[in-house]
Amino acid sequence: MVDLSGIKHIYIFPGITDMRLGIYGLRKRLLESEGEIRADSIYLFCGKSKNQIKMIQTNEQSIWLYQNKLVKGRFAWPEKGEKTDLSNEQLLMILNCMSLISEIENKGKKYSMY
Repeated sequence: MVDLSGIKHIYIFPGITDMRLGIYGLRKRLLESEGEIRADSIYLFCGKSKNQIKMIQTNEQSIWLYQNKLVKGRFAWPEKGEKTDLSNEQLLMILNCMSLISEIENKGKKYSMY
């Protein structure tokens, strides 16, 4: 498992990512959407079939690419929403196939009684 002790930010990118992308393709996607890649951060992406997640971890010297592919089942992954900052506990929930979909897809929305 990844050591989360030095991680400052964890971001999830809802929606579908082309899982054929490697470290350079995912890095390019981050640069296009972020303008920069933050050190000591983790970025999460999921494919269409939702049976695999790719995770980029950054530090001052390098970029790491991890892949988690399920043999059975699917990850509970939000299909819509904006990039969202997660806690360490939420990251572990996702990696253990627990759902945070409603929290991510509805982040920032105001609810009305009527």
